[in-house]
Amino acid sequence: MPEILVNQAKWHIDRKEYSEAENCLLQSKNYDKAINVYLEKKMFEDALRLAKMYNIERVQEINAIITRGAENMNDDKLRNAALFEEQQEWRKAINC
Repeated sequence: MPEILVNQAKWHIDRKEYSEAENCLLQSKNYDKAINVYLEKKMFEDALRLAKMYNIERVQEINAIITRGAENMNDDKLRNAALFEEQQEWRKAINC
């Protein structure tokens, strides 16, 4: 039975039906696979939700991924602002 549910989950993932895939994986007790699907799709809040419910040990890992992503986003904004500043496009630089 678990193999059938995992295959159904793969089918749903291919169709971007992640909630349905999650249900199949949870029913088959493949909690880490469900978390990994969300991580691969960059759906970090869903990965964190499942980790809190089914694998508390992964919460710190997922929080670190989320933090790194936020830091990278801020770095990108600063780089863009610096580029606009160099081009003397002050409004664009401020809006970054």
